[in-house]
Amino acid sequence: MHKQLIKDFLSFAKKADVILMATSNPSGVNHVAPAGIIEYDSDSDSVTVTEWFCPKTVANLHENLNISIVLWKLKLDCGYQVEGRLIDVHIAPVKSAADRSNPKRPAQFCKKLLVKVYTISEFSEAPHSDENLLNTQKRDTA
Repeated sequence: MHKQLIKDFLSFAKKADVILMATSNPSGVNHVAPAGIIEYDSDSDSVTVTEWFCPKTVANLHENLNISIVLWKLKLDCGYQVEGRLIDVHIAPVKSAADRSNPKRPAQFCKKLLVKVYTISEFSEAPHSDENLLNTQKRDTA
């Protein structure tokens, strides 16, 4: 993967105002959810996304492994859109406090998604290119 671009993307993720992840089922019905912590996984040359994902997100990922993540700084109107494919899911064996206090609420478990990134492009409300930045930079060989 392009190490400098990934480094820039991960640094941006720590400062972004908004981080959202979109999934869809095979029929194309979309679902958008907050995406929390994004980190690099050097063992798989992929990124991890850790969050308390709701049941709809999880259901979509069982049927369609494609993921889109948006990181956005609102006031500056700049960010990244990342497209990738789910490789693996690790589930923390703990329910959220809200789930424990309300037994009728569907369970949400903290999950760490391992995602292979295929596209990183600019994101903003203003006109922007959807060009894959991974194709515009020299690939790291080290």
